[in-house]
Amino acid sequence: MKALDHARRGTALAVHDLSISLVSAAPIVENVGFALPPGGSLGIVGESGSGKTTLAMALVGHTGPGIRIASGRVEIAGRDILAAGPKEVAALRGRQIAYVPQDAPSALNPSMRAGDIVAEMLRIHAPERYGSDSIAKAMDLVDLPSDSAFLKRYPHQLSGGQQQRLAIAAAMAAEPRVLVLDEPTTGLDMITQKRILDEVGRLRARTGVAVVVISHDLEVVEELCDATLVLYAGRVVEQGPTRALLKVPAHPYTRGLIGAVARPGVRPRGMYGSAPPPNRRKGGCLFSPRCPQAHDDCREVNPAPQKAGPEHWVSCPYHVEKTIVEAAPIGERKRDTCEIPVLDIRDLTVAYRGQRVLKNVSLTIQRGERVALLGQSGSGKTTLGRCVAGLVDREAGDIRLNGTPLSPRVARRPRDQLRAVQMVLQNPYVSFNPQFTIGATLRRTMRMLCDPGRAAQPDRPRLLHLLERVRLPAEAADAYPAQLSGGELQRAAIAQALACAPDLIICDEATSALDVSVQAVVIELLRDLTEDEGVSLLVISHDLGVVGSISDRIYVLDQGLIVEHAPTPVLLASPKSDLAKRLIASRPDTAAGSTVFHATSQRTEKTHDTLHP
Repeated sequence: MKALDHARRGTALAVHDLSISLVSAAPIVENVGFALPPGGSLGIVGESGSGKTTLAMALVGHTGPGIRIASGRVEIAGRDILAAGPKEVAALRGRQIAYVPQDAPSALNPSMRAGDIVAEMLRIHAPERYGSDSIAKAMDLVDLPSDSAFLKRYPHQLSGGQQQRLAIAAAMAAEPRVLVLDEPTTGLDMITQKRILDEVGRLRARTGVAVVVISHDLEVVEELCDATLVLYAGRVVEQGPTRALLKVPAHPYTRGLIGAVARPGVRPRGMYGSAPPPNRRKGGCLFSPRCPQAHDDCREVNPAPQKAGPEHWVSCPYHVEKTIVEAAPIGERKRDTCEIPVLDIRDLTVAYRGQRVLKNVSLTIQRGERVALLGQSGSGKTTLGRCVAGLVDREAGDIRLNGTPLSPRVARRPRDQLRAVQMVLQNPYVSFNPQFTIGATLRRTMRMLCDPGRAAQPDRPRLLHLLERVRLPAEAADAYPAQLSGGELQRAAIAQALACAPDLIICDEATSALDVSVQAVVIELLRDLTEDEGVSLLVISHDLGVVGSISDRIYVLDQGLIVEHAPTPVLLASPKSDLAKRLIASRPDTAAGSTVFHATSQRTEKTHDTLHP
């Protein structure tokens, strides 16, 4: 793919025909090229397995175990970092190019204080600027305090947003020419995400640093990046100015990604299937097995890039054919309401180390209803979910399941209550024993929690039916957790929750770390479960797109208090509480998520309760 023309105005980072492969020669990234001017920004998007992070690591001269640079150059400050020796690479990192990984805590030494983390970067990469003034300047760049009390804090004493900003401050301390951000906002609430995006934008304006953003969030990329590069199975399938590319996408894969974005009032459209792994990539267009407009020659010929607009390139000879149907709006759902709700929480209060995390919280969920719990990090959302699941003790209050009191502790609950309430966590890897296959874990769940009549049924047919319900192939039963992608493992976690026919599933940020295409498939699956089988959902999320595309009602939680609740379209159209207004205002207004709240919401005369502390 050709480098963008703006590279002629000067270059902070230039990548020429970069190819990365396994040591077996199986390609991971093929012939990637781009140029980034000072102060410019480039987004790199694609599903898991597309090679995004492998490419990002190569930009700083690093490859993982079993991976090698096959060919190409990465030029920073006139030097090819891939051809430099170990000492020169170490000198280029930090001083010329810095990398912030997706997991901010992993970039921060837990045994070092915040000020010492920044000071160490200065001492190693810019000793001439080492001193308290430079530390304060780095903290100021990302809007963090530079007083001694804050600088003495350890990473675990900071919020997720503060940890992310501290990692960026450390990376920026030596004033590099290029900053590489790998999923900089994953797991952050909308207000914190907005703050991070604004600060990165200010960094570009104040320091002239060029920024490369790796992300599965198209709205973040559109908010932050001038240009975007779309990777599929290691190949660039589309590249161009971000606004033009996302507003009028040319490649079927890019259109599929945009259609999968969760937006309020719209049912996202998932792309089924997955990109082929490096050892299974053959000739032709690698997207053709999943493409709704593939021609016979697509499976034989690897398409060459062609112009789709000014500085806009696409690797698809049939890009003018746009056969993907637009996502359908969500209609109002009619349900039979019962006098006794599936979940009834009354005046729930939870304290942690003497501080009340939840304060007199009340909430109800009817059979087959999808209720969302929305709030910032630290508002008490996960605590409420864990309390319902019996994993957190409560100080006061009552929780009833189908009219029967739920025991506060999971260890004291009878088997029927254990079966009825299931929880899907944000990180699916903690839901499975890595030493057991997926099938073994699901069979164990069925035997322990199903009623004796169902438990006596043959395991294999029930297991295969369960995998089919979550759209996993039969082969997944014999796979270990490490052999599945994050999206596949999350669907396996949902299968585990479904294995015992629950009445209520608690989804705690169950889609926040997933690619938009996998996220859309999971949302569709959860919607189908409630509509076809009457399962109730408590969706804990900070993502307004997910909440708006899946929930029937929303409760807004702020500092342990329910401050507002209403039907989803009503609340998103006319929020009453200050927090809901701030969350909605913080969501990027982009082409990728262009559905406007009041345009997609039906303004109805329904109850809209605002509660004040």
